[in-house]
Amino acid sequence: PEPWSELGLTREEYGRLTDEGRGKREGGRGNGDCGVPEARPEECVMWARENERLKGEKVEELKSGNGGRSFARVPRVAVCKGGLAAAVWFYGSDNPYGSPASVIESAAKNRRATDEIKARVYGIAEKLTGRLFPKFSRERNVIAPEDLPKRLTRILVVDPAPERNWCCGWYGYEKGTDTLYKYREWPGNYEIPGVGVPPAWAQLSDRNRGVNDGAYAGGQEDFGMSFLKYKFEWARLEEWEDFLAWAETHDPLEWPEDIGIVEEWSELQGTREPIVERVIDARAASQSKMSQKENLTLFEEVAKLAEGFVPASGQEIAVGLAVLRDRIETGRYKVTANCTNTIFAYEQYTGKDGQKGAVKDWIDLDRYAALSGVFEYGAEAATVRGAEAANRDGGTARFGAEPDEEEMDFAGWAG
Repeated sequence: PEPWSELGLTREEYGRLTDEGRGKREGGRGNGDCGVPEARPEECVMWARENERLKGEKVEELKSGNGGRSFARVPRVAVCKGGLAAAVWFYGSDNPYGSPASVIESAAKNRRATDEIKARVYGIAEKLTGRLFPKFSRERNVIAPEDLPKRLTRILVVDPAPERNWCCGWYGYEKGTDTLYKYREWPGNYEIPGVGVPPAWAQLSDRNRGVNDGAYAGGQEDFGMSFLKYKFEWARLEEWEDFLAWAETHDPLEWPEDIGIVEEWSELQGTREPIVERVIDARAASQSKMSQKENLTLFEEVAKLAEGFVPASGQEIAVGLAVLRDRIETGRYKVTANCTNTIFAYEQYTGKDGQKGAVKDWIDLDRYAALSGVFEYGAEAATVRGAEAANRDGGTARFGAEPDEEEMDFAGWAG
């Protein structure tokens, strides 16, 4: 650690300051005045005005003078749009009452306590209290949408809810690297017919001193979805041939005037994104009387919408979390950066709010995916369950086919 740089002091000044502090702690009076402030404030206005230039020079200076050591950037000043307001992040060195030099010196003593050093010395809080997935990191587990492998065995996972929007997640498995990718979420940060770009699913909360699963946000508010509207969205995002034919003469971001036409659509007629399995929450799927016309379970109702629906694994929640945690910690779970609700969930989820947790749905989806049958399919000869006829069609993409960039963008990957 280089605590003097965090206090805005030179190394020599920091030594004089800490010597003075030790003298007082050991029962003496010190020299009374070492001539060094506890911390030297930064010119925040200068940071805001010349942010990019200064950041570049600072990083180069540090790297060249410290044997190639790398330094993380932390937020300091953010100027709001319009330039009439700004946000300032305060660190320990900004506290005029807390003896920041003593706090930093104490934290820096134990060089093995890296989380404590990063938090107290540099203001980088990586170890969040109570997180169930503390090893999830953007560096290891988040990739750009364009970096998603194209040869994947794909599944859809659905978590229905009676009082809010359903959560849906699309996953791809790469057998060669044993990596599970999550490349799309619904609702996500892209336009939805009749809705526009929805707000976030959840937001930060200060309940229980910040140790919680977040708070509900606008993305959970009911969009007025019906079974056929969910089917429309699957067909739109997976690019079923029936949808593409309809979209040639209609606005793809508007619901059909007669939503009933979607009832006849089928991925058996062809799809640019073959799905080998569609997984639905087993508990929700067993609920009965979901249809006003028939006494059907939710699973029976949803199974009529698309091919290949199966109930999610009934294994204990702890088992699914352990499997998922293992994949995250070894880098064999990755999520594309456009899945912002999922990323927020991992960075916030503690489990403290139980079944009512605001971000729990996204963790559940990934847990079901981690215990799904996607790992049973071979990379070379994966066939679409229930869609063999579509795969035999020469005009339909098989597993392993590489869609062009236009196809991938239209599928909503870039959000």
